[in-house]
Amino acid sequence: MRFSLFKQYGAMNSKPVFEAFEHSLRNAGHLIEEDSMHSDVAVIWSVLFNGRMTGNKPIYDYYTKTGRKVIVLEVGGIQRGSTWKVGLNGINRDAYWGDSNNNDSRKRVLGLEVKPWRTQGEYILICGQHDIPVIVILKGIQYSVRTPTGTPFWPQTS
Repeated sequence: MRFSLFKQYGAMNSKPVFEAFEHSLRNAGHLIEEDSMHSDVAVIWSVLFNGRMTGNKPIYDYYTKTGRKVIVLEVGGIQRGSTWKVGLNGINRDAYWGDSNNNDSRKRVLGLEVKPWRTQGEYILICGQHDIPVIVILKGIQYSVRTPTGTPFWPQTS
């Protein structure tokens, strides 16, 4: 399979992640191209499409409209700087993450404890990393978020 890596629109910390991902693809016998709109799969950094990542938007749109896959690399949220997200056609809840019947080995290695969903409280607080995208996203979901208890939420952008 041919993978095209679009490194020029990556975040400042994306270089070692792209290098590791490319190394893994080569070891698996895949062909690597750079900046090609003709590969089977595009590999981009983030779907924020803001700042340095603005150039990923036309790549993402073209590949998805032509029925091809986009692998999205992103900084990890669990142990920032040492864990990384890799999603198919998106990141976070918008990505396809594969089989949902995985075991708990990753959780154990990272020392994570998953707590049960809370159904008590006065509000839900959502904190985002970037002001502009968070405000846009939250304006869109303010009317669509449903919680089990009907609890309102308050977006926090700073």
